[in-house]
Amino acid sequence: MTLTLFYSFLAGFSELFGLLPSRVWEVLGKAAKLYSPIFNTAVFAGTLNGVILYLMGQKTKFKECLPLLPYGLLGVFSIYFLDQSSFKIGLRSGGFIILAFTACFYMLKSSHAAVLENKKIWGVAAVLMAVPYIPVGLCLLTLVSFDFKAGRKVLRNWLAMQIPMLLFVIFRQAMEISSVDKVGGLEISSAYLLSCAGSFLGLRLTLKLILNKKQDWLKHVLAAVGCLILYMTSRFGDVTVHEQLYAIQFSSMGTACEVTVWHESKSTAEEALKDSKKLFDHIEATLSTYSNDSEITALNEKAHIEAHKCGQILWQNLMIAEAGWKASNGAFDVTIGPLVKLWGIKGKRQELPSQQEIADAKELVGFDKLIIDHKKRTVKLPKDGFKIDFGGLTKGWAVDQVRDLLYSKGITKGLINLGGNIYCLKEAPPNKESYKIGIKNPLKPAELSMKLPLLGQGVATSGNYEQFIMIEGKRYTHIIDPRTGMPVDAADGVTVISASATWCDVLSTAFFIEGEMLIEKISSENPGVNVWFLKKEHQSGEVISKHFGPVWP
Repeated sequence: MTLTLFYSFLAGFSELFGLLPSRVWEVLGKAAKLYSPIFNTAVFAGTLNGVILYLMGQKTKFKECLPLLPYGLLGVFSIYFLDQSSFKIGLRSGGFIILAFTACFYMLKSSHAAVLENKKIWGVAAVLMAVPYIPVGLCLLTLVSFDFKAGRKVLRNWLAMQIPMLLFVIFRQAMEISSVDKVGGLEISSAYLLSCAGSFLGLRLTLKLILNKKQDWLKHVLAAVGCLILYMTSRFGDVTVHEQLYAIQFSSMGTACEVTVWHESKSTAEEALKDSKKLFDHIEATLSTYSNDSEITALNEKAHIEAHKCGQILWQNLMIAEAGWKASNGAFDVTIGPLVKLWGIKGKRQELPSQQEIADAKELVGFDKLIIDHKKRTVKLPKDGFKIDFGGLTKGWAVDQVRDLLYSKGITKGLINLGGNIYCLKEAPPNKESYKIGIKNPLKPAELSMKLPLLGQGVATSGNYEQFIMIEGKRYTHIIDPRTGMPVDAADGVTVISASATWCDVLSTAFFIEGEMLIEKISSENPGVNVWFLKKEHQSGEVISKHFGPVWP
């Protein structure tokens, strides 16, 4: 939290220099988790308050800068228009605009004071402020012919124009807030206050350092720095050079989901992210056993009476489940629901189930008991009480579907993370060779065992460190062998990496149940399957760690 709040202060401070939103904003967001709309709103609101406090503290009257607010609105409309279009401005065209604007100030014969009062100048300024998406270039270049009093007025007018911009950003962030963004009230309040303080302090320092009339030499330095910063932090870069980061966070299938992509086109990236969420939602609506309206619920309720005609999504998952069941010697079984319910891992069962209870539950488990017609694409349950739950594969399958969706839209750089089911797209992010994925140590879940460079691969882990129950001093994991009806202890953690997130999901569970023999068999037949198997012997304390496949260090 300390690091997060430090970045809140820095965010408010750097707003003065036009670094938000920008590449620096992306860095802050990744380091301090500022992508949360709730947190973003607090930071921008604090920055807005810092700007207003500064304006009110100036010797010149605050109301004198109010006529500049409409020009700020013009900048907002320009930003909105550019965001909705595919227009981009690169280094050459951006530099030309800056230098042309600078030349106007050098060539003007009228006094600087007259320039400051020229409404056309501020109208052009508002549009130019939107074009590179940062005001710093404009602010610095208007100071080319400055003196202290005139510079103060330039800064004040520019800040007044920032107010509509900040209000617009706050409103847009607020519209994106959802229940997924769980940020503490204390953290939000602190972020607001610190970003306010940072903004106010940044403005004060600027007034003292940059607008000192004895530092006339700064006008040439500032013009050069303005061009440099304008390029480095430009929202819109050359098509072949600049790829921006875009991300969306939401809840799906009972867990947190984040899709992150890099792309040149804002409209393409945002459309792809929205479609990704829709696809996740559609899959969840079809296969969620917690929804009364889902297809899987209808199957589980009525398919013991008559065969259920499967839709495309359900049928594909059923075929993968069948292949997984066969490949794992029955260790992976999507009909295991009655046994999971009996053991009550989530409900924290206090006593062991009896052998009769286990036997009764096993009567309602077994993929081989399903009546599947591959030609008609139907499935019939053998008796009432049988249930199908694709929870062991659907998350990975959904990740693969979203991966294919992104590829179809020309997006090849990005990361999909659905509750730990991760997929790295086939091309590395800008200025990187790969994606660095941290692998947890199942024996010490708070620590990372290693970081792996991955491209075009998925990752899934099955472990006993998150969901388990303690009965009579013994630990029982949530992963149950459908053939014995008992929780398994063949491993403490299994991580699978392959080109298919679906099979990462399926095999991590199967390997956890079956252990090393199945891992050796599958990995020898499929060189693209990489496995890390970890087991701690309870009696001797010996840790068995084995790696299969080429990705491991």
